[in-house]
Amino acid sequence: MAIRVGLFGRRKDVHVRALQRALRALGHEGVILDFDVFPRLNLASWGTAAPWEWDDILSSGATSLDALDAAIVRSTCYKELGAQEASGLGSRELAALCRRQGASAAFQIGLHLSLSKRIPLINPPHSHLHHRQKGSQHRLLMKAGITVPSSLVTSDPEAAYGFVKSLGGRCVAKPQASGAEVVMADEHFFARNKERLRARPYLFQQYVKGRSYR
Repeated sequence: MAIRVGLFGRRKDVHVRALQRALRALGHEGVILDFDVFPRLNLASWGTAAPWEWDDILSSGATSLDALDAAIVRSTCYKELGAQEASGLGSRELAALCRRQGASAAFQIGLHLSLSKRIPLINPPHSHLHHRQKGSQHRLLMKAGITVPSSLVTSDPEAAYGFVKSLGGRCVAKPQASGAEVVMADEHFFARNKERLRARPYLFQQYVKGRSYR
């Protein structure tokens, strides 16, 4: 029997699209629920007689959340600002943005928790605490005797660049959250992210060629 699975995450996220394709191949439906359009959405408040409806804007028609059989939370969507972007905002603008983003994140977490009372929810909000602990998880693996790639967690562009060069330039850059942004730490990465890196630590990890299992 075909089921409908809600995929909470950004539409442009390659992992979200891969999940949707995999579900389709198995004869099921993956509905992408992208909170990047927040607050431009039409979602009836729970606790009323009306069903929850999500006007996805990016798709045709509305999605009834009551029709979901399960859900996967890929990410909680909010806008991250680098130091350069933040410096262009006044204190009032920045405070207003933080309030809006806080409200958006709180709304999403509340929605996920509410859904978890009714349907299976994969990757619930409390599990997201682990997503920002790549560095400590790496150390735990090392202490357990598991072979892991050489790594460095830093927000210092010069230290990061030196580490990458010491490994012949074969490194990946992983933000402390958001797997969709994992890229090779090449010259282009440092030219584009130097200022952002100072405000957002990355995990730089030796590149190991092979198939990725998640």
